[in-house]
Amino acid sequence: MMVMFPTGSGIRYNPGLSSVKASVNGISIPVQYAGAAPGFVGLDQVNLGPLPASQREAGTVNVTITVDGQASNTVTLTFRQTYHKGAAASA
Repeated sequence: MMVMFPTGSGIRYNPGLSSVKASVNGISIPVQYAGAAPGFVGLDQVNLGPLPASQREAGTVNVTITVDGQASNTVTLTFRQTYHKGAAASA
């Protein structure tokens, strides 16, 4: 899951989750939550996912959120692979 915290987006006023769409590198991604970030005045929160493995491992991706047909500016994010203690690293 990917969690984004946009400011000044107005996404908290969306008419319903069905009106919120997201894409990562042009691939539609499910939106789990879009609204006010609990406990933070003026901060919005968007929960996306699950992300397909192809996008989690893509490195740099472009993310766009669309509400009621109005697209956001594209945000560029870079993912890096992390290893957890005890996990086997692959070559």
